[in-house]
Formats: sequence, C-alpha cells, structure tokens
Amino acid sequence: TMKVLDVVGLVLVGAFWGCTNPWLRKGSAEAKANEKPKKKLWQSVLKFQNLQVWLPYALNQAGSVVYYILFATSNSDLTLAVPICNGMALVFS
Repeated sequence: TMKVLDVVGLVLVGAFWGCTNPWLRKGSAEAKANEKPKKKLWQSVLKFQNLQVWLPYALNQAGSVVYYILFATSNSDLTLAVPICNGMALVFS
C-alpha cells in the first residue's frame, strides 16, 4: 500500500524530471551551438561550465535522489511508482 507522503514524493520526482528535461535540452543545444570542434571529453567538461546546463542537470539528479530514497525508506509498490513518476514527468514537461 502506498501512503499519501509516498504519492506526494513521486509527484515531486515527476515534477523534477519533467520540468528539467526541456530546460536541459535547451541548455545543451545552446552550449553545442557555441562550442568549437574539440575532443569529446573536453566538450562535455566545457558544457558543465554553462549554468544553463549544470543547473537543470543538478535538479534532475535531485529528483533521482528523491526517487531512490522513496524506494529505500518506504513500501512503495514499484509497479505503481514507475508509471506515476513517468506520467507526472510527462505532465510537467
């Protein structure tokens, strides 16, 4: 059985994931447009110097941390939690 707090946490995860995905896409596209041809690893490092890339990435990863904490500390049913998170991410994006 899922508690109300678990459902709120899963909606929060969906909000983190859904709201940051378009922001990540936009920041990465802008960073890619400004980059010069270099080595792949160095390009990735340079992208993280851009606030429009690392801030949404950090928020997205915060959602992932909440997601894993919910499963570690609650009795959330995985067959319900995954569709709830993914559905909420779709709604928020």
